Amino acid sequence: MRPEVLAFAQLMEEKLSAKDAEHPGGWAQDRPEPLFDHLLCEVGELQVELTRRAECLQGHAFGTLSGERGYRGGMDVAAHGHSKAAAGEAVDVANMAMMVASVLLGGLDCDVEAVDDVSTERAAQERAAQERAESRLARFVLHARRLLRTARERARALAADLGSRLTQAQDAHAAALARAELAEARCDVLVRVAVAARALRRHAAAPGTVTKWALADALLEDRLDAALAAAVAVLPPETEVTL
Repeated sequence: MRPEVLAFAQLMEEKLSAKDAEHPGGWAQDRPEPLFDHLLCEVGELQVELTRRAECLQGHAFGTLSGERGYRGGMDVAAHGHSKAAAGEAVDVANMAMMVASVLLGGLDCDVEAVDDVSTERAAQERAAQERAESRLARFVLHARRLLRTARERARALAADLGSRLTQAQDAHAAALARAELAEARCDVLVRVAVAARALRRHAAAPGTVTKWALADALLEDRLDAALAAAVAVLPPETEVTL
C-alpha cells in the first residue's frame, strides 16, 4: 500500500471516529441512494472550498501585480485556510464513496497483514528518517564544538598577544620615564652650572686665576661635572653659591 493511501485512510478514520457518537450503528443498514445524495452534498461543499481558494489565489496574483504586500499576505493566509478546508471536504467525499461501495458490496474486507506490513514499513522509514536526523544533529553538535574550541584557542592567543603588547608598552613607558628623569637631572646640572657662571661673572678674580677657558671647554665637551667644578674653583672663598 502506498504511504499516501495509508495516510489518507488515517484521515478518513479520524473523520469517522469523530461522528461515531452521532451514528452508533454505522452505515451497514443504509441504502446506497441516500448515501449517494450525501456524497453529492459533500462534493458540492468541496467545490465551494475550491472556488474560494481559487478566488484567494487570484487576489494573491492581483496583490503581486499591484505591490500591495499586506493584501497579498492576507490572501495567502486565506488561501491556505481554504486549502485545508477543501482537503477536509475531500476526505468527507471519500468516506461517503466508501460507504456507498460498502453497502453495494455487502461490506468491505482488507488484507490486514498487508496493512500491517505497510505500517511496519512506514515505521521503519520513520525510524530511518529519525536516525538520519539524529546523525545530522550529532554532526552539527560536533562541528559546533570544534568551532567553539577554535574560537577559545584564538581568544587565548589574542589575550596572550595583547598581554605581550601591554608588557612592551609598560616597558616603553618605564624607559620613557627613565629618560625623562635623566633629562631632568641633566637640566638640573645645567642650572647649577649657569648659577656658578653667573656667580663667577659677579665675583671675577684676577685675570690670571680665572679658568674660564677650562670652564668653556668643559661645557663644550658636555662634561657637566667638570664644568661645575671649574666654575666653583674660581670663586672667592667667601662667595656663597647655592647649588
